[in-house]
Amino acid sequence: MTSPPRLTEADVRRWAGDASVQRGRPYVPDALFNLRRTGRTLKAGCEGSAPHPYRVEATLGARGVESARCTCPVGGDGRCKHVAALLLAWIADPLSFAEVEDTTAALERRSKEELVALVRLMLARYPDLELLLELPLPVGGARPRPNDAAIRRQIEAVFRDAGDEWDAGAEVAARLTPLVQIGRDYLRDGDPVAAATLFEALARGVLERYEELHDEEGDLQEVVNECVAGLGECLHTVRDNPPRERILHALFDVHRWDVEFGGIDMGYEATDLILALATPEERRRVAGWVREALPRTEGWARETFGAFLLRLVGDALDDEAFLRLCRDTGRTEDLVARLLDRGRTEEALAAVSATTGPRLLALADLLRERGHGEQAERIVRVRAGSRPDFELLAWLKERAVERGDLAAAAGLAERLFRALPNPQTYAALRELARQAGVWERMRPPLLEQLAKEGRRSLLIDLHLADGDARAALALLPHAVGDQRIRIAQAAEQEFPREAIAIYRRAAEELIRWQGRQNYAVAAGHLARVGALYGRLGEEHTWRELASSLRREHKRLRALQEELTKAGIPD
Repeated sequence: MTSPPRLTEADVRRWAGDASVQRGRPYVPDALFNLRRTGRTLKAGCEGSAPHPYRVEATLGARGVESARCTCPVGGDGRCKHVAALLLAWIADPLSFAEVEDTTAALERRSKEELVALVRLMLARYPDLELLLELPLPVGGARPRPNDAAIRRQIEAVFRDAGDEWDAGAEVAARLTPLVQIGRDYLRDGDPVAAATLFEALARGVLERYEELHDEEGDLQEVVNECVAGLGECLHTVRDNPPRERILHALFDVHRWDVEFGGIDMGYEATDLILALATPEERRRVAGWVREALPRTEGWARETFGAFLLRLVGDALDDEAFLRLCRDTGRTEDLVARLLDRGRTEEALAAVSATTGPRLLALADLLRERGHGEQAERIVRVRAGSRPDFELLAWLKERAVERGDLAAAAGLAERLFRALPNPQTYAALRELARQAGVWERMRPPLLEQLAKEGRRSLLIDLHLADGDARAALALLPHAVGDQRIRIAQAAEQEFPREAIAIYRRAAEELIRWQGRQNYAVAAGHLARVGALYGRLGEEHTWRELASSLRREHKRLRALQEELTKAGIPD
């Protein structure tokens, strides 16, 4: 066998990162076992925090690590501490890695008798592997048809052995992926009916047991999605019934499962594949399945089925049947669009007016796109007037800005601020009101109302946003969080002595709390004090204050160091 390229610790750090290297170092060599090398690939087991050891491998190349993987929860991209430990072990002692033959090559050179003996030995050690004998494997260039029950038994065994660890989904998916490949092999060999049987059995088996374990990273979801893609390829190739109907039903059942589960994109291609590959007659048949499922659904699920129905047979429905389906499934946007297409504007406006919740704005935008912007605004304005809603007011404000009605936009911005008073809505209001020339009239009553409500902390933020240091200083006793320092910063130019007092109190408080980080921040405040005294021409006062402070805290070595770093005089 050829020797793999050389590896340095710098290569490991580039691949896994400094943190993984540091965390992986204690694992070398005691936590690693069964170290081996096949060509350029290193493999080992690694004891970790899970009940079962992790499987670790890494492939080396001319530029260091080419790829790696680990079965630990974060090892999918091969940059975890266990992979780092494997690589460090190789650097430390390459001779501890047994050189082993590639598995495929090792099996191919065995005789039939040897392979049978090997299988018997494996079954004696791992009896559950007996189920693998049921898999449809190549025999003399031919492959037997898959048995649905046998596939189900494979799936049940894998789920049963998975346990309930949070990463069990990844483990199950890894063990089911070879079944997906068998389906691919059937397609490659020109047997799409057999492939469809396997893909269907695998997808249904996973969905039936999906809620039994955690699929945090969507690994099992990916298995089902691959089955759906495979079923689509089968449907594209198969021309006869009943196989086509069975494939269509399997695709629809995956979609129905996803809808009834809440919509996690399980088999997300299923509906597109049906729409692209089904004949008109088949579309009508699928539509019948959708209608059978409708009575058990409501809300989002019912709307989703309604959308699928419209895509399946909407073009074949007359206006009244189309509108009835939209109303029955809550597809209001499709309803309004159809009414507008047919010139039934008043009915469309009535449907929009009757709509509640966030969907109203989507419908209002649809009206605007179709040239009914004035009516859309009227509907939203009525709704916002009867029950003030932040989103509705924001939409109306945007429309007022678009048409250049700054006075109306400022009025709406004021309502937005009153509905949700904070620095952001205040800044938006101030900008629009200034453009409309009404800010000086609008501002005083707003602030007066906040004062009556006792919203002093918010008032401080607003005064600071306005650059009104005097008003902010007046509310200093009510400051919270970092507001005191921000008031000091705002007051430096106009009220330097008040700013000095705030900085000094803040620094003294931080020093009492102790800790180097607090000392560093306190030193920064004191540096501002020094700068302000310098501006006032009172350097002597500053030097005396600094000297007194150092004497008072002479035993606090960390503080003395931070004061020196900040340029505070001795």
